[in-house]
Amino acid sequence: MKKFRALNVLMLGILGLSASALAELQSLDDQGLASVEGQGLGLVLENFKFEHRDDAANGKIYRIEGLKSSFGEDVVVAVDQLYIARAGSNYGETLNPVNLGRLGNPFNIDVVDGNTIGITNKAVLEIRAPVQHSPDGVQNKDLDLDGQMDPVRNPDGTPKKDANGNTILREYNVASAGYDCLTGAAGGGLCDSRIAGAGYANGERPDIGLKLDISVGSKSPSKLNIHAKAAVVDGSHLRVWGEDNKMVGEFRLNFYTPELTISTCEDGGATCGREILFKNFILELPLGNARQPMAMNVNGSGNFVYEIKSIADAAQDKFGVSPTSLPSALGWSGGGTRSAASNKALWDWFNDYYQDPANRGNLFIGKLEVHDSGGVNDFGSARVENLLIQYMKISSHDLAR
Repeated sequence: MKKFRALNVLMLGILGLSASALAELQSLDDQGLASVEGQGLGLVLENFKFEHRDDAANGKIYRIEGLKSSFGEDVVVAVDQLYIARAGSNYGETLNPVNLGRLGNPFNIDVVDGNTIGITNKAVLEIRAPVQHSPDGVQNKDLDLDGQMDPVRNPDGTPKKDANGNTILREYNVASAGYDCLTGAAGGGLCDSRIAGAGYANGERPDIGLKLDISVGSKSPSKLNIHAKAAVVDGSHLRVWGEDNKMVGEFRLNFYTPELTISTCEDGGATCGREILFKNFILELPLGNARQPMAMNVNGSGNFVYEIKSIADAAQDKFGVSPTSLPSALGWSGGGTRSAASNKALWDWFNDYYQDPANRGNLFIGKLEVHDSGGVNDFGSARVENLLIQYMKISSHDLAR
């Protein structure tokens, strides 16, 4: 088992440490040092509060310039406010400190043996958020906020019934030692971060917000505001390693929030009448993996390129089987079974790829509302499950040319 020495960081003017937190840090004698393995660095930010506001008079300006619109106009993006603070901030108006991670489950920076995570003979740099708990039970939940427990649904969206005509309820994995990733209820989920409250004054689920002014040419600036309440990223990680003289990696983003708001108001706060509201927002997105890592670079024209290797190309690199030869090698004419495959190792490799739940992503929106001058439009819930990225390429382009 790895042992971590948590690092409490003091940021003057932003971050303070309580006396109780300071009491937990103790000097180690030679005997104590001998028992520390030195594998990984744990990072805990206690009493953390961050805010940036645009204040040109005092030299506090953060802007992105040098961009052009498709008509050649200058585009300037100014950050009016960026904040990370305790839940209950009222869209960034009332900021109090929050804890990010805790000593028993910190953010972590480590170099791991790639052979233990499917990356053969590589040293892998891993940066990860607090880990999630392993499930030890299931619960029914009302994530779509319709007043009833969520059902299992048929492909056409109707609730699935059992042989007796009863609705089959969806079962969500939970851990007795965990917390619901949205509500923070004890024993109601796999997350480890706790909501702010009487038991945990600061909590470990921050409000996060960003308010932007976007100016295009001589036009009046447009507002864009994004707020996430009591956000959780437990289970997220970034892993990078070297391959073929370039840096590749995998990124797992878990993002949970009971409310995500995108608005275009002047104040960007609770009184906004023009906004998109996502309630019970869940994003579990894997980008790249050991078989098909992601790569980021800049092409010859100076544009950014992000690419996840095609799984067919990854198979060719490993087994020397071209994409056009895959059908015969995998026995498609015989039903695609292992017994019909001419290359059993290749079939096993693909089977492991498709069966590994870590390669699949999920997006869930409990309720989607659009607020405008005409009132509130309720679009209900949306769910995308078991998303598998077999190939992706994203590149920027200079539209001004």
